[in-house]
Amino acid sequence: TSSSSSSSSSSSSSSSAAPLCHACQQNIHHIQQKLRAFDAGPNSAYSAYLEYQQLLQEQYPLCRQCQTQCNQKLNTINQTARLWQQYEAALPPNNLAAFRVQS
Repeated sequence: TSSSSSSSSSSSSSSSAAPLCHACQQNIHHIQQKLRAFDAGPNSAYSAYLEYQQLLQEQYPLCRQCQTQCNQKLNTINQTARLWQQYEAALPPNNLAAFRVQS
């Protein structure tokens, strides 16, 4: 089954939504479970959550292939966001004067 799974994973790795391998899916599940249960207390800053998240990501790492896949997806998302910001910046300002009711 390992040869069939490796051939299917290599063909699906070109997909924009290729799934993570089983081990990485389990690691992500553990991270999500622990983050949902995380309670730093009422006086804790958001940085405590981020630090705990970083600790969990180190404790439950992704394999090299899944990490590369995630980085490529994040780069695509970031590039799309930058293009969208450039598009919005190039739009003319809203001119709603034509839609105002004259009194």
